Amino acid sequence: MALGILSDFIVSLVCFLGLFVGLLIGFMAREELKAGKKYFLYLQKVVFILVVFFVFYDFEFWLLGLLFVVFFSILLFQIKKDYHRVLYFVLAAFLFMSFFEENMVVPALVFFYGFPTGSLFYLEAKQKKVFDLVRELFFRYWYFLLIIIVLLLLKLIL
Repeated sequence: MALGILSDFIVSLVCFLGLFVGLLIGFMAREELKAGKKYFLYLQKVVFILVVFFVFYDFEFWLLGLLFVVFFSILLFQIKKDYHRVLYFVLAAFLFMSFFEENMVVPALVFFYGFPTGSLFYLEAKQKKVFDLVRELFFRYWYFLLIIIVLLLLKLIL
């Protein structure tokens, strides 16, 4: 059981690293970020909606998953500002739920969700040192790891 918890935590860390890969993408493609900002925002929303669908699909609640996809689609495309910080709470819970099904689709999507999020963070950062950006990005989304750790400890205890 402890080995399963350890592997789940490692998968969670890799998912969290998607943010830093997105930061690296933003650093390498500075000129294209402003032109592609709206596409990064759409990509975030689409990947999140896919996460919602696959979590419900894995638990064989595909009809409920479709209803949630419609709900989140309407909600996400109406919200304009700073929704991604709240969504990382939901992503942590969905990632934890996916560990019970041992399916790697949801962790891969959570990892890919970090790409546009990290790139958009770089776009908002306004020329800081790389170490400062990495530190600030970590402290902006640290609660993702905290939620995963707490849930994995609960899984170990129960």
